[in-house]
Amino acid sequence: MNKYLEYLINARNYTSILKAVPLNDENIDLSKWLVKLIYKGKKVRIRFRGKRYHHADHTLKSEASHFDIYVVN
Repeated sequence: MNKYLEYLINARNYTSILKAVPLNDENIDLSKWLVKLIYKGKKVRIRFRGKRYHHADHTLKSEASHFDIYVVN
């Protein structure tokens, strides 16, 4: 859980709730659960980050090295 405090701190001054979380299925599930718990069940959006091989505007999950979590309003 200490890692998630770092991800929360890294997200300060950004619109993301958690920023630069290393990509793996366990981190995705735990991050979604944590954000839904804090934000009372609101929907969560995941944005994959890393090298952009296919398109300049987005990263595919298969190419991602980390991800950010956003709350959908």
